Amino acid sequence: MAELSKTPVVCRDDYIMFLEYFNDLLWFHTDVRKWTPKVKAKFLEDLNLLIEYSYFFRSHHFHIQKYLP
Repeated sequence: MAELSKTPVVCRDDYIMFLEYFNDLLWFHTDVRKWTPKVKAKFLEDLNLLIEYSYFFRSHHFHIQKYLP
């Protein structure tokens, strides 16, 4: 798919995390500008939060579906 299908979900100075829905799967991408131990710690924190949110939305799929276009 085109590059435009990736949706940025976390934007930091050192990296940008994207989600992309393709072939009935949710794909995860990251563009990294700088990688240090401090950046890695923040990246893992953001990744864990993103995973928590994905579980929340998956478990509430039928509840939120009526609000989506």
